[in-house]
Amino acid sequence: MADCLIALGSNLGDRASALRQAFNELAVLPSTRLITRSRLYQSTPIGGPAAQGQFLNAAALLATSLSPAKLLGELQRIETAASRTPGERWAARPLDLDIAIYGDLLQRTPQLALPHPRMTYRRFVLKPAAEIAPWMPHVESGWTVQRLLEHLDRGENAIAVAGESAQHVDRFLEQLQTRISNKSQTAPPLPTIRRWSPQPEQPAALPRLVLALAPSAGMGLPARSKMLQLPATGPVAWIGADPDLDPLDEAAAAIQAVWPPPGAGR
Repeated sequence: MADCLIALGSNLGDRASALRQAFNELAVLPSTRLITRSRLYQSTPIGGPAAQGQFLNAAALLATSLSPAKLLGELQRIETAASRTPGERWAARPLDLDIAIYGDLLQRTPQLALPHPRMTYRRFVLKPAAEIAPWMPHVESGWTVQRLLEHLDRGENAIAVAGESAQHVDRFLEQLQTRISNKSQTAPPLPTIRRWSPQPEQPAALPRLVLALAPSAGMGLPARSKMLQLPATGPVAWIGADPDLDPLDEAAAAIQAVWPPPGAGR
């Protein structure tokens, strides 16, 4: 059986009831055992339409013999039963269930990416996950769940942008700096924003977030990382790989997940 970390969220309707029911559903999945579950944590919505309600987030640790595809199908069935319908990306929803980690599996397909490609820098995922499975390894970053969470507070208060083209990186840096300054979307002190430059990979010396731009088509993540000389461990947000997202919006959402807005829970 594989140890699986499930991330749960709700910001529409009776949020606590939806999450409690989801826990009950996870506990009776076929060929699966619910090992433990976290408390409920409140967080501010990241990205998506404006004027959304606050999220309640949680995590569950499962042991399952279901394949990743079958487990995903079961999670989607639970979401549908909770009245979730297809809609705008990152819009309000009564229930959201994601496979964050499935054992030591590293998989990237159009249907399912494992580990979850954005969990390494999302406080609202890592905080409940660290409550129940701090020891759990995140195979892509090379760190445990607990270490990823700690890095969001102990790493250098900086955002580093990496890309194949220096001109592209500089243009993106300028746009991102303008957006952050104008919208004041992060809590002070504001992080510095700079180009990525390889450096000794000590956790405290690494930026809290590395944004990697414009991955080359057909190139796998290890090859992309090597080409850009990215750190071998720690969180990296790949920007521009999702055709449904504006790269600047995607980067802003990643930053907001690490540095929540003023007044938001950390």
